[in-house]
Amino acid sequence: CDANFFLADATTCTACAGSGAAGAGCQGDEWEDESTCDTTANAGATCRACSDIHANCAACSDGSTCTECDATFFLASANTCTACAGSGSCNGDQWEDESTCDTTANVGATCQNCADINANCATCSDGSTCTECDANFFLADATTCTACAGSGA
Repeated sequence: CDANFFLADATTCTACAGSGAAGAGCQGDEWEDESTCDTTANAGATCRACSDIHANCAACSDGSTCTECDATFFLASANTCTACAGSGSCNGDQWEDESTCDTTANVGATCQNCADINANCATCSDGSTCTECDANFFLADATTCTACAGSGA
């Protein structure tokens, strides 16, 4: 057969492109490796896992371009999926909001202010749990910082 075609049977040459997995086509988490096409045998393109590009790549367009990452990862570059959480980029008075993470774009978790829970919340573990209050305030419950008696606050 000519270049970019393979011998499907004794008389039929089939295009390598689109022939992945013996003509069945590749799945969304795979890419078609046309370099594996054999023009002299019944061997079309081979489907390869997108996770070969990066362990957390969920979809790809070719062997080097990841287009979507697994949940809880964002696409930092064409071949890098980065965890949404745990970047360590937030200040002590902020928490990481993983809901802003975009698996198809360079958007990881964003930092949100603990003061959004309560104006006097100094540190927090998430968007609804204050863990420490400002000076002269005490933690009455997970969302309430109350002024200490006689503090003038």
